[in-house]
Amino acid sequence: MRHSNIVLFFGSGQWDDRSPFLVCEFLKFGSLQAVLYNRKRELTWSQKYSFAADAAAGLLFLHSQSPPRIHRDVKSGNLLVDKDWRVKVADFGTALLSKTRVGDGEEEEEGGGGGQGGG
Repeated sequence: MRHSNIVLFFGSGQWDDRSPFLVCEFLKFGSLQAVLYNRKRELTWSQKYSFAADAAAGLLFLHSQSPPRIHRDVKSGNLLVDKDWRVKVADFGTALLSKTRVGDGEEEEEGGGGGQGGG
């Protein structure tokens, strides 16, 4: 699953103690939450609008898949900002695959998305 507004997932593994880890792309500015609450940097309304548009584009991509991916935990802490000030949707730990398309009626849970990659 590749989209300019979705964090790129490379893979996963286990440490020697069997605890799991994920490997995904590095996003220079961290979470959107950290960027928005950083008092050292003043953001323009144009930047804030761009952040919202990027997040919406990422979510639209997820919801347009077959079956649709439902994130279920969209918040500024799960939106990451790259070196070009573009926002990418991350943290798919609670994501679901839906048996029905969004807007086609009641959504039915098919299974967890698991990990950053969205399943």
